[in-house]
Amino acid sequence: MRLIRRLLLLLVILAIAVAAVAWYLPASFAYRHFGHHLGPSVVLQELGGSVRQGRAGQVLINGYPVGALEWDLSIRGLLRGDIGGNWNLLGSAWNARGSTARMADGRLRVTDMHMQLPALLLQPVIDIPSLNFLGTVDVELDTLLLRGLIIDEARGRARWVDAGVTGQAQAQFGPINAHFATTAPGHVIGEVQDEAGPLEVDGQFELTGVAYHAEVILRSRSPSDPVAQMLYYVGQALPDGGSLLLIDGELKRQGDGVRR
Repeated sequence: MRLIRRLLLLLVILAIAVAAVAWYLPASFAYRHFGHHLGPSVVLQELGGSVRQGRAGQVLINGYPVGALEWDLSIRGLLRGDIGGNWNLLGSAWNARGSTARMADGRLRVTDMHMQLPALLLQPVIDIPSLNFLGTVDVELDTLLLRGLIIDEARGRARWVDAGVTGQAQAQFGPINAHFATTAPGHVIGEVQDEAGPLEVDGQFELTGVAYHAEVILRSRSPSDPVAQMLYYVGQALPDGGSLLLIDGELKRQGDGVRR
């Protein structure tokens, strides 16, 4: 019996030793041998540091460069069976930071995420060919729990600052806010409103599974403002001079884009 206990203790010590060695392996070595687990769509370049704390000078997703990635994995999370830690992604036009953990059941949890991106990246979703979006979108996610593409839990907000458009019409319409949360696993609802700028915004959106739908009413607060001209190119005209913008689409996996 004593021999069995000693053998078990030895196995535990060996397992801890192997984990410690792997924890401090050079990131480049680990990526060469185990990077295929990330899938073919993700490529890390210019690697430095270790598995625990490292940096990739460039991250490619489906061949598209998204920026430099720094990470600091949590050993406490690893002991709980949750692989994750803090990260910072810095792109040429946008940046994001937060904490991520892969749960024991395979789901992915993101917390305290802050992201800033140019509004022009919204164009594939909102899809108004006559107009180009100006400004920056600030996104804050308190929590996000993903099961594949399905959102089991989410709570956050977004703010479009210095909002405006160029193209067939040119207008500045002030900040626009959105907030959203899950009502049940796989179902997210949210609202979007303005901050009393030239453009009046009142809308709702929802995501059910991978399908999203939004209905937003837009009105100019002044008929002489450039915003009124912009509304000719947006959505369906309303009798009062406003516009109804309807957006429908479906999320797809990396590399497939957004299906509309």
